[in-house]
Amino acid sequence: MRDYYAEAFTFLNCGDYVTHLDGNDIRGHDVQASTIERWSTRPALGPLYKAHLCASKRIAVLTEATVVGIDLDPAGLRTDCVKVYLHGRMREVRARSYVLAGGGLENGRLLLATQRNWPRKFGGPEGALGRFYQGHLTGYIAIVEFQNRQVEKSLSFQKDRGGTHFRRRLQISAGAQQENALLNSAFWLDGLSIADATHGSGAFSALYLPLAFSGVYRILSKGLAPKAKFDGQHYRGHLQNMRSDPALFQDIVRCTGNLIDSRLRGRRTVPNPKGRYVLRYHAEQTPIPESRVRLSESQSNSLLPALKVDYLVNDKDVASVLRSHQFLDRWLSENAIGKLHYLHDANRRDDAVFRQAFDGYHQIGLARMSASPRDGVVNTDCRLHDVTNLYVAGSAVFPTGGQANPTLPAVALALRLGTHLATVRG
Repeated sequence: MRDYYAEAFTFLNCGDYVTHLDGNDIRGHDVQASTIERWSTRPALGPLYKAHLCASKRIAVLTEATVVGIDLDPAGLRTDCVKVYLHGRMREVRARSYVLAGGGLENGRLLLATQRNWPRKFGGPEGALGRFYQGHLTGYIAIVEFQNRQVEKSLSFQKDRGGTHFRRRLQISAGAQQENALLNSAFWLDGLSIADATHGSGAFSALYLPLAFSGVYRILSKGLAPKAKFDGQHYRGHLQNMRSDPALFQDIVRCTGNLIDSRLRGRRTVPNPKGRYVLRYHAEQTPIPESRVRLSESQSNSLLPALKVDYLVNDKDVASVLRSHQFLDRWLSENAIGKLHYLHDANRRDDAVFRQAFDGYHQIGLARMSASPRDGVVNTDCRLHDVTNLYVAGSAVFPTGGQANPTLPAVALALRLGTHLATVRG
């Protein structure tokens, strides 16, 4: 897949494949800070590439059509056609090869519906199809407070030479994961809402209170900034921030400029004068067969059966998130970078992680890749093990999820699949 990442960056409009990090070297045995996350300058890919697809002489484009079935040949070894519903009529579409690229749940639903007519296909009813459903555990249970302001700056949003936004993630190192049987996990900084007195900044509080009392804050706020606490006593916390902040007046001007700049430019965490941020975690989930989707007896519409989703998170996932925080906290302290302030007592943190453990965005594992049909649904070319011309694209083929959003590797794998399809006759 490594050979396709540069092309995937271009396709996703994510800027330079090799990004120059600023000069601050952040080292540590248990934690690394060289992993980065990026934002696309044009994330709406459909409108961007529609004209290119429609102009192709090799691709027939059907818009507003719904694929409702897959027909196999009498032996069940090849896809004969796919059935689509278009403008009130059922039609058949025939091709040399077929790629399902409708997202993890919809790909799974089509394959499960096909399996009803061919019970032993795709690993059979007890096989991997529709199982091992993974997303990511994400949320926050701590605030990070920096004493090293240069490291804080290094972890904030930056731009590459082309103007594309990116920022570093703190990630538990591969060695620490292996030595301590941890799942992959990463952390990044989110700015606390100025409405949350936990930010500790007198300047933030001084800006918030007049906006709140005048009703302007309710109009301007998008409601997206994280809040660690918000209750009926929060005004008292803001007043305490202002009384105890010796740098109140000199910070107000800078914070006002940063808030305005963030509203105008976007993709920027507003720097906190006190170096306090919500610590967002994003963690791998254990692939377990009991986490699954299956067909319901009811119909979602007149064409396809509904899906019943049983998305599960187990105790090991939560324990890994908590232990990873401990590793990070120790690393911050040992390197004089900062410290964590937990938002919950120790005996309530696991419950906090569980309550935030819902996904639905990253539909990973439902058609997992494997070397053997006994262990998965598709082979290393993303082809169904037991159908010679049917393929699956997307993160549903990933056996495991890792710590990162799956879009970039899913696109790289799809590009690799495209190269493969150009060399086979179906």
